[in-house]
Amino acid sequence: MDFDGAYEYSEVVSIQRSEKQEITLFPNPVKNTLFLQNAQGMVNIHNSIGQRVLTVKINDSQNAELDVSDLPNGTYFLFIDNGISRSVGNKFVKF
Repeated sequence: MDFDGAYEYSEVVSIQRSEKQEITLFPNPVKNTLFLQNAQGMVNIHNSIGQRVLTVKINDSQNAELDVSDLPNGTYFLFIDNGISRSVGNKFVKF
């Protein structure tokens, strides 16, 4: 409703969501190598204050390995963007 009491209805829009594939990462906590299952696309790792600290492209892989040995100890969030969807941040700890 507007300030003058007028209102109008918005167009109804439906969307279809593809079945989301769950990404598995291990070990957690990790020291050197982080293993990913069901990961494909652009992998972005952000630190606890939201800065992107690592970007890696994974091509057609059900299993991938990421070298995180150069990252400082701390909490990180891993996002995967495959061009269709973006995964929710998967949290892991580097020690």
